[in-house]
Amino acid sequence: MPVIDPRATIVTSADTANVDTVLVKGTVRKRHGQLVGVDLPQLRARVDASRDHLLEAAGQRPDWLA
Repeated sequence: MPVIDPRATIVTSADTANVDTVLVKGTVRKRHGQLVGVDLPQLRARVDASRDHLLEAAGQRPDWLA
C-alpha cells in the first residue's frame, strides 16, 4: 500500500499461488492452481541428472554423487 501502479503491484507482489489457470496457444497448462500434463517426478529426475552432469563436467563432484 498504497497501490499507485496496479500492474507493478501485481508483478512485485503476486506469486504462482495467485495463478489459477494458464493457457498456452489454447492448451491448458495449469487449472485450479495445479499443473496439467506434467509428470513432476520425472521432470525432477531429469533436472537432477542434468545438474549432476554439469557439476561433474565442471569438476565439482558433490558428496551426494560419491
